[in-house]
Order: sequence, then structure tokens, then C-alpha cells
Amino acid sequence: MEGKNDNWFRTMWRLFYPLLLHFGIMVLVSTVWSLIVYLIVIEKNWSADGASVLEQLQEIGYQAMEGMLRSSYYIMIIANLITLPFLHLFYRQDKKQREKVKPEIKYNRASPMEYVVLAVVAFGACIGFNGLIAGIGLTQADKAYQEVSELLYSASLPVQLAGTALLTPVFEEYMFRRVMYNRLKDNNMSIGMAMITVSLVFGLYHGNIVQMLYAFPLSCMMVYTYEKYHSFLAPCLFHIVANGASVLITGTDLFDFLFSGRIMMLLTGGVGLVVVYYGLRIIKDTVKLEPVDPASKVEL
Repeated sequence: MEGKNDNWFRTMWRLFYPLLLHFGIMVLVSTVWSLIVYLIVIEKNWSADGASVLEQLQEIGYQAMEGMLRSSYYIMIIANLITLPFLHLFYRQDKKQREKVKPEIKYNRASPMEYVVLAVVAFGACIGFNGLIAGIGLTQADKAYQEVSELLYSASLPVQLAGTALLTPVFEEYMFRRVMYNRLKDNNMSIGMAMITVSLVFGLYHGNIVQMLYAFPLSCMMVYTYEKYHSFLAPCLFHIVANGASVLITGTDLFDFLFSGRIMMLLTGGVGLVVVYYGLRIIKDTVKLEPVDPASKVEL
């Protein structure tokens, strides 16, 4: 019994320590950033001849807190950037261990058109789930989501496109698909159960009901594309298109007509999910990649 418990704890530790590392890096970056903000505010506002020490400290604390809130998005992006090399190192170590047990099977690459279909599915998923969730009123009811949304879309559009639409998808795909999902399979978990497990963790990671409901089905689709295309590029592209569409929907007026009222939101959601359904059927029927010669150097 003791051996089983030890094995379970080792499995859980191996699964979650990358996430714990990321949270630790986030705390470290926040601490250093807050110290810098406080020093800047003190330099600008402290005066020996001004208000009382208590009043100055209160004003400095208020301004520093405001500065930290405005900087929260950048703290998240910096933490993601710092964590990403560690995730790549974990993936490479895991890959070496797997190859000691069983040689890696390499596959032919999918065609550009098959990736175009994938991008269309990702866009359909974005507008589909966003439309349904907004149409039934969940976005207005979830205050936690509103706070997170305000944070995520507080930066300028170019910064959002670089951070939310590009860096964050690559970081999260490394964390949840390339490391965590593969480690679940290493633990003899079936593809279906590993997909559900990593998608539940992915949903909980986002921290509010609206994003959980959105993230879970998208994660399942990203795992499916990861397995179907035999390439890390597939879930990355899916995630980048979905996040990029969300940024453009929120930060521009390009898609305002799709979300102009409750009926239109629900209609948009329905059309988006129809696109997803038929797109996934096309992927299922057409993306059939064959293994290549083991000596080939095709990189996934």
C-alpha cells in the first residue's frame, strides 16, 4: 500500500510541478516588478517639505497599487516567457526517456490545405462558443470573468496580438499538450482519458466559469488535432487562431455585427459550431498521415 501511495505522489508531482514552477515564477516576477514600481513612485512623489509622512505613504501605496494593476498583463507575459524554456527542457527530457523504451514514430507532414481547414475550425470554435456563452448571458453574470477580461484586453492591440494571440498559445500548448498530456499517456492513460483530464486541468487553470466552459472543449479539439496531425504545430495553430480571433473581436469593430444582440449572438454561436462540426469531419476523413522511414529526419 505504501508503494502505491509513493507511486501516486510521484505521478502527481511529475504532472503538476511544471504548473507549480510557473506559478512560482509568476510570484517572483510580481515581487520584483512591485519593488521597481514602488521605487519609481517613491522617487517621483516623496518630498521632505510636502504632506505628512503618513499621507505620503498612503498616496505612494495607492499609486503603486494602481501601477501594479495596470502592469498585470505584462507580468503574466514575462512569466510565460521565462517559463517557456523550462517547458521545452522538460519536453526534451521526456522525449529522451520515451525513446529509451520505444523509438519515436515519425509521420509525413500534413498539407497546407489541411492546416487551412484546421484554422477555419479554430475560428469557428472561437465565434461559436463565444457566441453561445455571451448569448445565454454568462459573460455578464460572471464577475470573475469580467475582471480577467478587463486585464487581458487592457494592453494595446499590437501587444495583445503578440502576447495573447501568439506567446500565450505557444506557452499553454507546451504546458498542457506537449508536457502534461504526454506525461498522462506515459502513465498508461488512454488517449481519451488523457484528453479529458488535461482539458479539465486546462479549464480550471483559467480560473472562472466562463473561461472553463470555453477552454474545456477547445482543449479537447487541440488534443485531437495534436494526435491527428502528429505535430505540435497543429494545436499551436488552432490556439493562435482562436486567441487571435478573440483579440480581434474584442479589440476591433470587425466582428461587431456578429455580437450585436442576444439573438445574433446565439445565431453566431450556432453557425460557428456547425463550421466546427463539418470541419472536424473533413479533418477526420482527409488527414490520414502515414509513418515515414524511421531513418527519416522529419521533425514534429
